[in-house]
Amino acid sequence: MDTIELKVFNIDTSMNFQIIELNNSFIITLKFLEEVIDSEFYNDQLDDLFEKIYNRRENNQNESLEEYIQELNNLGEKHLKYKVLRGELMKNEFSDYHNSFHMINNYIPESHENQERIRLKAMLDGYTIVIKNSLNTLEIKTPTQESHPILMEFLNKTTEFLRGKYPIDFQSKMIIHF
Repeated sequence: MDTIELKVFNIDTSMNFQIIELNNSFIITLKFLEEVIDSEFYNDQLDDLFEKIYNRRENNQNESLEEYIQELNNLGEKHLKYKVLRGELMKNEFSDYHNSFHMINNYIPESHENQERIRLKAMLDGYTIVIKNSLNTLEIKTPTQESHPILMEFLNKTTEFLRGKYPIDFQSKMIIHF
């Protein structure tokens, strides 16, 4: 049983895919932010926490960040409402998906740009895709159909399957469209 995890995010949206291969099917799960409850309070608290974290890091107090990480988690649990979509795709109904899954499970970046290990950094435009497959974890900045055709085809097939199963407007839910 192989599993691929894809996290697609930009400065203000995020979606997490998990695709699990079973004997005769794939279980495809998408988790995305649906709503921020009391967003003004949430954003104020988030800014305060990030400022405290930044100040501690500036003073080389990295070992004492655990309390702020817990506060961030608690804040998210109280104010962030997620939606989870899940579907089962039978292998005999869509055999081409099986090939795409295995290409991504053994994915090696297609472009010649240097791939970096995941690290904390701000991103101002575009989006990033983090792939966790059987080989490793990689981060790809703003892939396009021209630069990463295999990855983009897989994402398109995965989101098209979910769109067919759930009548959801990906634009209004702030889901990144491929």
